[in-house]
Amino acid sequence: MVDTLVAKTRAWEEEHNMSFAYDGVPLLAMLDDYGMLRQEREDEKRRLREQKKVQEQPHAEQDTVFSTRPSPARPVSAKKPVGHELATEEPMEHQTGVCL
Repeated sequence: MVDTLVAKTRAWEEEHNMSFAYDGVPLLAMLDDYGMLRQEREDEKRRLREQKKVQEQPHAEQDTVFSTRPSPARPVSAKKPVGHELATEEPMEHQTGVCL
C-alpha cells in the first residue's frame, strides 16, 4: 500500500513538476520516514524474539534433562493383592464356613 502511494505521488510530482506536500511537508519524505520507522519496529520485534529464545533455551535444556529419563518401575508389594484379587477376596469366616 505504501509502495503504491509512493509510486502515485512520484507520478503526480513528475506530471506537475512540483513536490506534493501534506501540511507543508513533502509526502515522499513522510513516507520515507514511515518506512524507516516501520523497519526499525520490525527489527526490534525480531531482536526481542531472538533474545527471548536465548533466555528460554537453558530452561528448555534443563527440562529435557529431567524429562527424558524414564521413571523407575515401582516394585509390586508382596503384601498387597494386585488387581481384581482384592475385590473377589472373601472375608475369612465366609471361606471356612465358621462363624465367630
